[in-house]
Amino acid sequence: MLGVIGVIGIGAREPLLFASLGPSAYLAARKPTQRSTTFYNVFVGHMSGLLGVDHTATEATTLLVASGLFRTGADALMVVQGVVIMAFLSEVFRRLRVGQPRPAAAQK
Repeated sequence: MLGVIGVIGIGAREPLLFASLGPSAYLAARKPTQRSTTFYNVFVGHMSGLLGVDHTATEATTLLVASGLFRTGADALMVVQGVVIMAFLSEVFRRLRVGQPRPAAAQK
């Protein structure tokens, strides 16, 4: 997922990757059946840092914004674009993984 976002960013000449997208990708890959990996939770969580949205990686985005890392409108647009792509990819990955049998090692 991060590779896809990186390639899109290179093509668009925009830095669409930032630190809190990594944990979002991890959650989608390791826990696809959890509600936290739905498009809504990924997108709304990263965009607002709402406490009622179940997606733990969003706290990292809130911290990055609060620390002043993203200061301009262009920075905000980059965050929105990166989050939209991550939320979409997370939902696609989640739908592909849900319903597949877990490996025997993971069932223990």
